[in-house]
Amino acid sequence: MAQKIVGIIKINGWAKRLTEVLAVCIIVGGCLVGNQIGEQQKEIVISNDTETERYNLGDMDGNGQTEYIEVVNVIKSIGPGYLCFYLNGEPIYEYEDPLRIYDIEDAEYIDLDHDGEAEIFFSFLPSVNSAPLTEYVVLKKTGNDWKALEMIHGEDMLDNAFPISCCRGKEGNTVVIACEGLEKQIVLTAYNENSEGGSEEKSDDELPGDYKEGDVCGKVRAWGIWEIHSGSYEGRSCLIAMHGLERFSEEWGSIDEVYIYFDYNEEGYVNILDMKFRPWDSQDFIGTTEASK
Repeated sequence: MAQKIVGIIKINGWAKRLTEVLAVCIIVGGCLVGNQIGEQQKEIVISNDTETERYNLGDMDGNGQTEYIEVVNVIKSIGPGYLCFYLNGEPIYEYEDPLRIYDIEDAEYIDLDHDGEAEIFFSFLPSVNSAPLTEYVVLKKTGNDWKALEMIHGEDMLDNAFPISCCRGKEGNTVVIACEGLEKQIVLTAYNENSEGGSEEKSDDELPGDYKEGDVCGKVRAWGIWEIHSGSYEGRSCLIAMHGLERFSEEWGSIDEVYIYFDYNEEGYVNILDMKFRPWDSQDFIGTTEASK
């Protein structure tokens, strides 16, 4: 079987996200750890109708051997894509995505269930249209094997959004953003788009449209998580997942950002820690408050 090595491309996954990571680190108030893979080296091999990309991740566990991920895609096709993670030369995780996989993002050793033993976290980018999609995996060693911890998603892996809701609040000019599994919520006050000089000011007006208390007035945009990076929350390591949120109104016509902070419990299930919100036209983050009874 003839194989053709197309090339070896050095890419720095950390560098390409440096600006946004630093911005979120400063603004969100939790120092993002960022990925720990250093400078990735990507090798591309074409054989018949497939393209194999090997992402060398460096020595993640510090024992002198390079960890790497192999991604196999069918040439001239949107999918499916196959992914395999190699630890110390041994495959420990395999996954077939319904879409073509075109890049690896973060990859690091990080203790996300706080038992003193690090898990493997990595994220990758399937090829979708209209909006970003970032999938991720957290692997934990149990005995001699590695298992994937919980990833929240809908009916399939192309809907990996956390259960975020956006509804009208008790007052007519408020919007409540909540996440199932988190007792705290975010309450937004409507803004007046007709204020002088184009600046927005809080308004006592009702929301546009015939919304009543509890009515859905927004939704998470496709396809779910747009970005995910490691970070910290109250001194503990965690993951921070960003979603796009569209609020239904003439006044708010652009896409906001909702950040979910989470780690894992000892059973390997997602533990939601907190949530922050950033409006489309601001660099300021809005935090959660205790949910009203």
